[in-house]
This record gives sequence, structure tokens and C-alpha cells, in this order.
Amino acid sequence: MEHKVRFKNRTEVSHSANESVITFAPDTLREPVVFNGSLSQSLAFREAFSILSEVSTMNHHLVRPRCVSELAFWYKSRDSEAMADYMAKHESEAGTHKQIRQDLRALRYHSFSRIRNYYRAKRHYLDYLIHKRYGAALIAYPLLTVGSDELFIECLSQDERVYTRLSCDYSSFDNIREIAQGTTHIDFKLDVKREFEKIREFKNTTIRIDPDAWESTEHEEDNTQNMAWGISDAWARSLLQISSAMTRKMSKFRLQAMDLYNVCDQLRRKRTKSAPSALRFELTPMEPVVIVLEPWNITIKCLRSIYTGEHKHEYRMWNRRGLLLLEKLIPVADYFTVLTGGTGEPVFFVAHMGPISLTFALTGWHSEEWSRRGMVDLMSSSNDVDEFVQMRVLSALKKSGVDTVNSLATELKEDPSVVTRALKVQVQSGQVAYDLDKNVYRIRPIFPSPLLGEQYRYTNDFERKAYALVNGKQVDIDEVRQQDGFLHVLGSVRDLAITYQPDLIINADQQLINASCYCQTYMDHKLKNGPCEHMLALRIQMNRENLSAENSMLLGESMITDPSVET
Repeated sequence: MEHKVRFKNRTEVSHSANESVITFAPDTLREPVVFNGSLSQSLAFREAFSILSEVSTMNHHLVRPRCVSELAFWYKSRDSEAMADYMAKHESEAGTHKQIRQDLRALRYHSFSRIRNYYRAKRHYLDYLIHKRYGAALIAYPLLTVGSDELFIECLSQDERVYTRLSCDYSSFDNIREIAQGTTHIDFKLDVKREFEKIREFKNTTIRIDPDAWESTEHEEDNTQNMAWGISDAWARSLLQISSAMTRKMSKFRLQAMDLYNVCDQLRRKRTKSAPSALRFELTPMEPVVIVLEPWNITIKCLRSIYTGEHKHEYRMWNRRGLLLLEKLIPVADYFTVLTGGTGEPVFFVAHMGPISLTFALTGWHSEEWSRRGMVDLMSSSNDVDEFVQMRVLSALKKSGVDTVNSLATELKEDPSVVTRALKVQVQSGQVAYDLDKNVYRIRPIFPSPLLGEQYRYTNDFERKAYALVNGKQVDIDEVRQQDGFLHVLGSVRDLAITYQPDLIINADQQLINASCYCQTYMDHKLKNGPCEHMLALRIQMNRENLSAENSMLLGESMITDPSVET
């Protein structure tokens, strides 16, 4: 199922001697949203929006392959000629081999001449896709929300690995002329991206939503600019996953701008192709935060950043080179707040720039998509909270637009835990978002109608069956051992009166590099169609027991049978 968005016009940025005007083109299939205000923090907004624009065009799955066809063809022809040259050394057959070599060279040249046009057309077509059509079809459309106290823009990259949220408190505006609360997708193209870089602090910057977008015309359907695009279920599901991850309990610490600069500096200098390639955070109460770059074990002691938590923690983060995008904010950011729920889960960086903030989340879900499933899932169920209570909580939040759990609980005379669970259900339906910067819940509908949780909870039937097995307590971890630098996990999965024993092999980056099972799915397809439900169930059970590769190696245990650890 694809969710349609339609833009009557294009987002434009116009510049004059005294003013820069940003006119966002909204989705005309949604309710009208109005905003018009003059921004006072132009520099911070420009740098933060440049990161958001980078994320909107980011797609690590779209890599231009090397065009080696012609080179391989040439090498193949050279091999034949080399063999002919070798044989020509025999004087007795020199004349014969010389003629054969000439005929072979002519034949190779003729064959290459016939196929040369195909290789050229293939390369030119690929260049056209990358440079011409890239901006039209491969950009994630940001989601803009005009709230009661701030304006914020969210964007998830096409490969679903990076999420950004740029929020501008209304105190960052000198003058707000028009405002009407609501949420809409906005148009964004590559050519506009360069215009944002021309914003200067000495000029007034006006942000407005195109007021003419919803004005209907007699020949609207014939308007060539009135183009509709589709948003896939995969994009919506990933956004729901990240929104749900924000509501979970996470460790939190402050990181100064210069400490982040030191990390980015080392990432610029070093590059590795071997595991583990993680960024390790070592958190000790009332001591400086320690960041270790693996596999070189380069230690950065952040003397300006003191961890104020109560317990000692150690977390690993992958996809670390994504932090280089935050380099632009180092000169303008006051400090960064880092939040993480555990090793392998998304890591959130909140850049504080006065009334403007940028939430930046890095995930590793799509580096190895099927082996990383289950790290962050939509765990809560609507059955946990009465539907009437959910509607009361949602109605109360819609009145204010933004509120805290305690305030809503006092207003509705409900227990705060009940209100929290009700809000999490609304987050999973795409109607509410959690603000990590201000620790409040906000009304933010991803689409006009709520998203059905069961539809977006699972990627496929294998994942659905895997969660059913785990929730039915049909999965046991029998053995965990370290061998040759890899973690071998053997488990038992009871499915329809049959006990299967999937075996997982996980590297130091917690990537599933190999697996086996005795079910019919694995026997027929091996891993060509991804893992079977029994492999996924064992991996999900590992996550729920907080059994990670590095924890097992540090404990040195060969058998883990205690499933008492809760998530």
C-alpha cells in the first residue's frame, strides 16, 4: 500500500539584498497548514537544515557500480593474445601462430566493436538515473508540523538508517504573522538544497508555507506541477519504529561540542574494513565520558562531559560515520545530549542551539536488514489500555497540542502509567510523537488517518510467526559459545509439536553472518530468501534477554540459561 502525497507547486527560496524567503510547498491532499514568520536564528537554522537536506537525499543502497565490463573484456582478449605470444616462441610454428594471433586480434576487435555501444548506453543511462532522476524519485519528503509552541520538520533517509528532527521554538522568531496548526509533507528537491546555503545571518529570513497551495483552479488536473508521489509502507514502518524507540527508557548524558569534534577528527583519519567497527561509550557515575574507537581502541576521554547517571554502563554504536554529518553544528551548538537504550539500538544526538534544536538518530537496521530485525520493535499492544482511555488521552492532547504525562494524568484523573501506555499506543499508530528535547508528547499525525499497528508491526509473515513463538514462550537459548572470534548461539524452538534447533553465528558487530536450521523453509531456500521464523525467533529472544555478543565474551560463559533479564 502506498500513501499518496501531492504538491501543487515547488518549494522555493528567494533572496534579495535584505531578506531571504523560504516558501515550503505543502501536501494538498491534507488539511491546510499556515505559517508565516521571520526567523531570528538564521545561522543555526541554515546549518541544521543543511543536515536535514543531506539526510533527505541519503541512500546507501544506491551505489553507482563500477563500469568494469569494457576492462574485463579487454583483459579477456589480452589473455588470448598472451597465450598466442607464448606459443609463437616455437620457431617451427612461428608463421602459423603469427597468422592465428592476427586473426584472433581482428576477431576480438570486431566483437568488441559490436558490443561497445551497449556498454556506452548502459553507462550513460546509469549516469542519467544518478544525476537527473535522483532528485525526482529518490528523495524522502520531510514532514512539517506547526505546533502550539514550535515548528518542527522531520525526515527519514531513503535507506531508513538516519532520522533527523529540526525544531524551532517560537521564541526564535521575531515576528509570527500567520499560524494554523497542523501537519503536512513538504516538497524538497536537490536544486533547492543549494539555495538554503545562501541564507546569511545579516539578512532577515522568513519561513512561510505556500498559502496558494490549497486554492483550487478550474484546470487543476491539467497542471503539470500538480504531481503525486507515493510513500511506501516500509518508510512509514521505520518512522513508527524510531518514534517508538524514543519512548523507551534510555541512558542519557551530555557531550560538549569539542568532544564531538575529537570523535569526528578520528573518524576522518581512520577507516576500517574489519570488525568490530563500533563506537564504544563507557559511562561511569560522576566521571568523564570515555569514547573508544574500535578496532584500534583509540580512547577519547571527554573531560568536559561528566556522566551524572547512577549506574555504570557500556554501550556500542554502529553506523558511526554518520556522526560526520553533525560536524556543521559544532561551531553553533551549545552542547549535545546523547541518549541510547542499549548496544545495537538507535542512538539519539540532540544538538542544542538556543531555541533551535536538532535531533539526530543513527540506526544500523539496514546495514544487514534481516539480521538486525527485532532490535527495536513495536512491543506495546492496544490491549494493554482500554480503548476509551486511549480516546480520552488523545482528545486531551489534541486540545493543548503538547503536554506531559503528569499533566495529562492530573487532568484526566488517571494513573500516570496508564496515560503513558495510552500515549505509546498512539505513537505506534502515528498520531503522536515524543519530543526528546523537551520531554513532552506532541500531536503529529504521519498520515490523515491512523496507521493500524498490526499492519506495520511486522515486515513479513516470517517475522510475525517469530514473534508469536517468542510471545508463546516456545524459544529457549541452549548454548552460547565463542569460537574463532564469532559468537555461536544454539537454541530450541518448539513449533507445532516439532522442536527445531536453529544455530546462529554472529560477528563482533552483532551482524548475523551465517545460520542454519532443520525446517523445510531452510532446506528449500537456505538463506536466499532471508532467515526462517525459527532463526528470527532465536535472535529476538537474544535481544529480549539482553544477550549481546560483547556481553557474552566479557562474561566468558559457555552456557546461558537464565532468562530473567527484562527489556
